[in-house]
Amino acid sequence: MKAMTINLTDQDARRCRLTEETRARIAALNRAKRALNAKKLEAFGGKYNTDDHGFIYMPKFRFEPEGVDADGFVTGQVNLGRNLGRYLAETPLYIHPASALAGCWVGNLPSYMRVRGVSADLPPELVARQRRYLMWANGIGGMNHLGPDLEIGLELGLPGLLQKLVTWRDRNAPAGADFYAAHEPVIRGIIRYTERHRDEARRRAALRAARCGAQDPLAENYRAMAETLERLLAGPPLTLRDACQFLSIFQSADRSYFLGGAGGQLDELLRPFYERDRALGLVTDDEAVWYLASLFYNDTHYWQLGGLSPDGSHELVTRLSFLILQAAHELAIPYNLAIRVYPGMDRRLLRRSLEYTLERG
Repeated sequence: MKAMTINLTDQDARRCRLTEETRARIAALNRAKRALNAKKLEAFGGKYNTDDHGFIYMPKFRFEPEGVDADGFVTGQVNLGRNLGRYLAETPLYIHPASALAGCWVGNLPSYMRVRGVSADLPPELVARQRRYLMWANGIGGMNHLGPDLEIGLELGLPGLLQKLVTWRDRNAPAGADFYAAHEPVIRGIIRYTERHRDEARRRAALRAARCGAQDPLAENYRAMAETLERLLAGPPLTLRDACQFLSIFQSADRSYFLGGAGGQLDELLRPFYERDRALGLVTDDEAVWYLASLFYNDTHYWQLGGLSPDGSHELVTRLSFLILQAAHELAIPYNLAIRVYPGMDRRLLRRSLEYTLERG
């Protein structure tokens, strides 16, 4: 059966005409990324033989874990959760003035905290089967490339996630106590991470306004950033900028523990926020591209675009799919966007991706 698009028009597929201000901001992010990568290469002996991860290299930051064993490892989910929560609460602040979003991830946690699974957690009954299929790296205690259900976070927000954890901890007690005891400090660490960036954005906004006036674009950006972070501390994301900032915070925390990396279908995750903002006149396509480029600057998580609905009845390509692709193209750094390809698909998004690849590689 040939799939049908959701009212996708040629107008939806057009490239967004960016303002000079947005082009300048995205170009500044590109220059910053190149400079940061140059520092990484210098620090790691002139080469970095792995993915082009989005972490910010901050060699002066040191984290001292608590409760390490005799071999220097952190074991057990409760102990790991407490240390990860502390790590996120203590992570250095980072705000790039050209970005719409605050925060970054500083390397990856195993660089500062050696983690390994407890032998009692390993499934010895599966060893023979794993060896049969040459699975030498066991999932338990291994690096995480899972695809979490980010709709839960976008629906509940940070305080809602904490409240859900507390509610079910009390309802399920004492069963599964370690699970809740491990996760609560992580969420509290993420909340503290958000609070500290809100305070820093407020501080920068006040300094810039005092120097250049309240209407200065940079002062306005810092002020809007602080207001966005404040909303996320009070409830779930409401706007497209809120949602992108929430995902940026998630990426920073997710990457800090065994590199994380997977996100899901980005256009569908953000579509309700984009469509609501457009209907209320709260965002232009130009601003949306800037928010999205800022998200890719924060990190290059694994994201998907397009595809079919779960029942296969229609395609999920929308105007936002093209804006996301354009944002990655304009930022012009390595990124991980996959376009879902299938028989009978509308080829406009696929063609645009090929055009971008030919234009910039």
